[in-house]
Amino acid sequence: MRKSRYSDDQIEAAVRQAENGASITEIIRKLGVSEATFTVWKKRFQQAVSEDNELTRLRYENAELKRLVFDLILDRQLCKANHAKPDAAAAVTPSETAQVMARN
Repeated sequence: MRKSRYSDDQIEAAVRQAENGASITEIIRKLGVSEATFTVWKKRFQQAVSEDNELTRLRYENAELKRLVFDLILDRQLCKANHAKPDAAAAVTPSETAQVMARN
């Protein structure tokens, strides 16, 4: 595959200029590329942006799921600790809670 004369940053800047209202004809004339090349760049850039958005969404969802799992584990540990002790007043101690939190 042939190496491009333009870096990814330069391509991204050109596509952003077009998105901000600059004339595509002016941009391709200044860069010395064809309209077809610019269209390919635009598609590639838009695809990269959509992949970044998807990655951000998945990271957020993963963080939410981790919090949910942590809460469920903590609830389970608290239930186990409370059922193991016959005295209802003897709830889970702060050190037991810290141990559960340290494992996660």
